[in-house]
Amino acid sequence: MVATILGFLGVAGFFVLAVYARSTWYGVMAAFLLLNCWSGLQHARVLLRLAKLPRRDGYACPRCNTAPPVGDFWKCGQCGQPFDTFQTQGVCPHCGARFAATRCLDCGGLQPLSEWIAPGGGTTRL
Repeated sequence: MVATILGFLGVAGFFVLAVYARSTWYGVMAAFLLLNCWSGLQHARVLLRLAKLPRRDGYACPRCNTAPPVGDFWKCGQCGQPFDTFQTQGVCPHCGARFAATRCLDCGGLQPLSEWIAPGGGTTRL
């Protein structure tokens, strides 16, 4: 979020430079930078919402040690429907497809579901 705000300040400065230099090319580059900063802001908002979600106690990513969020954030590779892989133990409730591995939403690592279970785990914190 901080990098995006700094990017917007840089874009504003670039627009001022484009007007001062009366350069269309600088104006086009400033517009391109503005679009990229806007995209970065949208991505930062999504990440912020993800960070604020309730997390599932008793489970942690074996790679980054982050608890997974509670909710239907995993998509079935067969039917395309969202589901909570931890609630259903890796079975899609819509089509019955089984998934032995689960992708971490924070680090992107794909690990077997059995490796996600923390000692004494399996409960949900809301």
